[in-house]
Amino acid sequence: MSSAAASPAASPAAATAAAKVPPLSLSALKTRYPNLYQAYSQLSARQLNCDGMMSEMDPTPTDAATGLATKIMFIDFTQQLTDNGDSPLKTESDGNKFCIFLWKMLDASESGSIGGDACRFFDALYAAYQDIMKLNSTAAKFEHLLGWTIAVCSHGIRALLERGDPDRNRILFKYIAEEFKKIFKLETAAV
Repeated sequence: MSSAAASPAASPAAATAAAKVPPLSLSALKTRYPNLYQAYSQLSARQLNCDGMMSEMDPTPTDAATGLATKIMFIDFTQQLTDNGDSPLKTESDGNKFCIFLWKMLDASESGSIGGDACRFFDALYAAYQDIMKLNSTAAKFEHLLGWTIAVCSHGIRALLERGDPDRNRILFKYIAEEFKKIFKLETAAV
């Protein structure tokens, strides 16, 4: 038996414990991604309003710094991130944290009303796009665009495609495609 196999760090439980990374905090969201923060604020207000109407429910936990809900539609935004496995984004990277946050926002946007879900999906995706465009580094922009794409593909956007405004959807996806094209046209040295 090798010494690496005998060490506690080599055990599956230790590997899982070591791989946990804090998620994107709401304070960081407010600073780094103000448009996504605004879209999240709307989901939070909706959740907290529901709490007020349904007194038999446990109150939704809130973030001390922002006052926003940290759990929306049973989606916990404070849950630690675990190892991504085969994902192209490193677990602790800003792009991955952004991706997971956006993916959870898409989850939290679902209520069963396909039209309403489509509107909330668009708001979250467009807000995320706006924040990506404000990034100065090409590498960071690429990582966040990749995170945006992973969130969309992993969650699915059926409601947006079926009930969303096709013209707005087309424009949003055109913007994303154009940004990828710009990055891939750059010289390697510029990245």
